[in-house]
Amino acid sequence: MPMSVTCPSCNSSNRIPDGSAGKKVRCHQCKSVFVPSIPAPEPARAATGSNSVLILAGAAVFFVLGACGVGSVATYLLWPRTPVQVVNAPLAKQQPIIEVKKPPVIEEKKTETTKRVPNFGPNKAPETKVVGNTLDAKRRYPRDIDEFATSLNDVTLRKIVPSIYTHTPLWHPDGKSLYVVQLHSHIMRLDAEDFSILKDRIYYEDKKPVYIRGGLTHSSEGLLALGSVDHALKGEDIHLIILDPETFLPAKKIPCPNAGLVLSAPNLSIAFVGGKNTYSDGGKQGDLRIVNLKSGAVEKLDLGFDFNPQSFQVSPDGQAFFGTDGKSLVRFRIDGGKLAHVDTSAVLVDNNQTEPRVGVSPDGSSVWLLGIDPMTERVPANMQFTLLDARNLKRGLRSLGFPVSALAFDPRDQSWLFSDSQQTLVFLTKGPLERIPFKMPRASQIVVRPNGGAALLHCGPDLYHVHWLPKAGN
Repeated sequence: MPMSVTCPSCNSSNRIPDGSAGKKVRCHQCKSVFVPSIPAPEPARAATGSNSVLILAGAAVFFVLGACGVGSVATYLLWPRTPVQVVNAPLAKQQPIIEVKKPPVIEEKKTETTKRVPNFGPNKAPETKVVGNTLDAKRRYPRDIDEFATSLNDVTLRKIVPSIYTHTPLWHPDGKSLYVVQLHSHIMRLDAEDFSILKDRIYYEDKKPVYIRGGLTHSSEGLLALGSVDHALKGEDIHLIILDPETFLPAKKIPCPNAGLVLSAPNLSIAFVGGKNTYSDGGKQGDLRIVNLKSGAVEKLDLGFDFNPQSFQVSPDGQAFFGTDGKSLVRFRIDGGKLAHVDTSAVLVDNNQTEPRVGVSPDGSSVWLLGIDPMTERVPANMQFTLLDARNLKRGLRSLGFPVSALAFDPRDQSWLFSDSQQTLVFLTKGPLERIPFKMPRASQIVVRPNGGAALLHCGPDLYHVHWLPKAGN
C-alpha cells in the first residue's frame, strides 16, 4: 500500500510505494534524494504468565476437596505435569523510527582505473591517469563528491559538487576557498585544495527552505544572494539577502521581485540586480536595478541605453559596470551610487536569436560578449566574437572563429580557457591551440580562480574543478 512521507529538504508530502523503506527516493517538488523515514511495526507484547492462573485455581480446589476427603485425588488430577515458569518481563519498547542520516564518510578503497577514466570515444586518450582517493574520513565533503580525479596533459579534472543546479560558484578573493550552493538551500564554503567543508548552513525561514537563485557575490556589506520561499509566486517574493560571510546568517533582506542575478564587488556598498527569471511556467522578467545595500533603496537603471537585464558584469576592483543591449558592450564608471558613461563598443553580435552573455577576466583587463543560441547552449558556428580591452572597448585583443559555450581568462598564464562544441577543454596560449579531450557535459560557465591556475566549470547541474600547470611559452 502506498505511504506518505515528508521530504526533509522542502517539507513537501510524497507518496511512495510499499517496500521503499531503506531505499533512496527523489522528491517530486525539489528533486532532492533522501531515504524515507518509515516507522517499524510495533513488536508483540510478552506473555503474562497464564499458567500461574491455572496453578492458583488448582490450589483452591485442592483445599476444598481436601476438606471432603478427596484431596489426594484432586491434587493428582489438577497439579501440572511439567514445571511452569512465571514470566514477569516488562513490555518491549517500540523500535525507533528509521531516520534520514547523512551519507556515510567515504573510505579509501581500491578501484579499477578503467571505471574512472572518461569516455574519449574511438580515439585513445593520451597518457590518461587517475589521481588516488584523497578524502579524509575525519572531514565532511559535499554530497556525492567524486572520490577520484582524472589527469591528462598536466590538467586535472574532478567533479566536486553535484546538484548545484543554476547557482553560480564564487571564489574567495584569496583563492584558497570557494562558495557553492547545493540542492537549492545548502550554502557551503569549501577548502580549495581538498574540497572539504569549512562552513555550511541549510537556509530555512519559518521552517520553510529558502531557495537560493543565481549564486553568490561579494560586497563590502557581506555575501549577497537572491532567495525565494514560495514557488507558486514564480519569483514575485524574491529578496536580495545580505549574509554574514562567517556564519551565513542573514543580516538584511531587500525585495527584488523576479530577479535572477546579483553582482557587486568586495569594496562596493551597492549591488546590481537583474538576470533571467528562471521560472519556466510564467515568471515575469525583472528590470535591471541598482540597490543601495546600506539604505535598502532600489532604483531602476535608466541611463539612456537599452540594457538587456539578463547579463551584465562588474569589474573585480568595483570601478566599472559592463552592460549590453544584446549587440554591443557599454562601459560605465561606478562613482559612489551613480554610473557615468565611458564608452560603447562596435556591434559584436548581430544575431537577434541569441541570448547575451557578458564576461570579464579576473584581473579586469579583458571583457567580451557572447551570443548564445538557447537551443544548443553555445555560440553559433558561423559567428565570430572578439575579446576587448576592458579599458578601451574600441580596442579588440583577439578574434575567435569557432563555436564555444563558455570562456574565461587565466591571469597567471595570460591564456584563454574554453569549453567548445565537442565538450572538451581548450587552452589558447601564445603558442598553438591545445585541446584537452575530457568528455563531460558542456560547460555553461567557467569561473577562473583570482590568481589563476584553476577554475570552476558549471556543467549542467554539476560543478567541476580543473587545475593545470603553467603553460609553456607564457
